Amino acid sequence: MKPTAFRNALFTLLLATTALQAAEPRRIEELMHKSGLWTQLGQSQEQIRGGAQQAQAQAKAGKGGKVFNDDDFAKLVAAMNAAYAPDKLRSAMARELEAQLSAADEMVVLEWLSSDLGQRLTKIEEESGEPAKAAAAERESSTHLAAVPEMRIARFARMITAIQLGEATASMVINMTTAIGFGMAMANATEDPAELAQTIRNRLEPQREQMVETFNKRAIQSFAYVYRDVSDDDMEKYVVFSESPAGRRYHAASVRAMDNVLARAGIQMGREFEALMREPARRS
Repeated sequence: MKPTAFRNALFTLLLATTALQAAEPRRIEELMHKSGLWTQLGQSQEQIRGGAQQAQAQAKAGKGGKVFNDDDFAKLVAAMNAAYAPDKLRSAMARELEAQLSAADEMVVLEWLSSDLGQRLTKIEEESGEPAKAAAAERESSTHLAAVPEMRIARFARMITAIQLGEATASMVINMTTAIGFGMAMANATEDPAELAQTIRNRLEPQREQMVETFNKRAIQSFAYVYRDVSDDDMEKYVVFSESPAGRRYHAASVRAMDNVLARAGIQMGREFEALMREPARRS
């Protein structure tokens, strides 16, 4: 075969291979189910709403913050319900993950998540987000940590470093708070949304380093409690997966995707609230 003919044949083969790879269906929704992201996103609406209700109660008790009248607070909750609707968040997350995570890494992660250990860990993580278990962790995790061996704590620290949990959480908090501030300013004719968002970011950014340290410490305490029934050998396997190239890329992609989804939801909440505030007040 002549060199030119060989190159043409090779080029044709490469094009065919690329086309076959592009035609391979992605399995993002399956990954979201098996990783627990599907459940986690389903819990977001209740968590956001619960945070707002707690803030309203504290404000009414004179502990700081804005007190909404009942009608306006009902509109705020309705805006949250719309912006953080589980199906909406899940669809947005699927699109983000598909863009952030390669098909090759997706296959590696699904293999891990489909293993007996991967499935068991996901179940533990999903259950830890349930209100009753989350409340129990809040009460008991500090005491539990005092009895955890240093070697096991060091294993959790490795995992936190691998997935850059503190850094990711700090960024998510700053971005989400800024986005919500931007959105809420839309409902206030006296506020400039972009200016308020920048003010919020300027206040939070200097606290980033302290946030990272705080979130890492809380994560050690949380991991020690949540995974308390997982053996050292199984926990080591989990850490090794998290430290692997595919594991690191998966966690980084998940964090970026979640950050983008929640930030956009915060802005959308403001738009929904602004639209509801333009409606006439309900008559009693």
